[in-house]
Order: sequence, then structure tokens, then C-alpha cells
Amino acid sequence: IGLATTSISDTAIDAGIDQNPEDIGRAAARMLAALIHEQDFGIPEVRSETLIEGRWIDGSTMPPKNSR
Repeated sequence: IGLATTSISDTAIDAGIDQNPEDIGRAAARMLAALIHEQDFGIPEVRSETLIEGRWIDGSTMPPKNSR
């Protein structure tokens, strides 16, 4: 039986998705700095999203890939 998590930084489980929290923080800081610089305050009329891709981490809580 394997065990994986959707966020390896939040649990003791070492197999699953690394959500790249440092990159998420950097992107948020850049966006905030840009909004302040542009004096763009309040709720925007059009919502925008920024995607920071996660990556799969093989960990000790998952069986080897070649086992069946």
C-alpha cells in the first residue's frame, strides 16, 4: 500500500506533490509590488490567476514504480 499527499510540505508523508511554496510566495510578492506600484487598489473587475506548477516527488511512503 502506498501513501501520498497533495502537499509534502504540510505533512510527514514524503511522497506526493511539492507545491513549490517558495515560488508561490515570490509570485505573490511580485504581484503585490506591481499592484502597489500601479496604484491598483480594490477588487478588480476581471479576475486573473497565476499558476505555479507543482511537481511529483517519489518518496519512501510509495512502493517502487516497477513493483506490481
